[in-house]
Amino acid sequence: MHKDYLGSILTISDEAGNKIEQRHYDAWGNLTHLQVNGGAILTDENQIRDFMSNGGLLIDRGYTSHEHFAEVGLIHMNGRLYDPLLGRFLNADENIQDIFNTQNYNKYETPFPQLRVTTTILAMAQASINTLYLDRL
Repeated sequence: MHKDYLGSILTISDEAGNKIEQRHYDAWGNLTHLQVNGGAILTDENQIRDFMSNGGLLIDRGYTSHEHFAEVGLIHMNGRLYDPLLGRFLNADENIQDIFNTQNYNKYETPFPQLRVTTTILAMAQASINTLYLDRL
């Protein structure tokens, strides 16, 4: 198996290194391209969904190496269900890591894969910009 930096399974090859299955995901976990055994590349959402529902994939893991429930289009992320079409988790996160950080009480926090930054990082960046600006005055 060959993975990307998120751990998503992109290619499955045999012992000789031949590609058996190749996949591509968008930022939210939707399968956008699928090629099996050197066949035609499936890009149509309905074709990909039908192929997956009929047990066409070699393994049931994919985006971030989590288990996919192809029949219903959900990803099981070890305790929470994620819907890649909605780009949201379907159940609340019961874990509160820091009781003093009010962001931890947003149990349905939406992931923003296009940003990959947190409000803390944004606040630090704004403080740095303000400091640089005020130093010039």
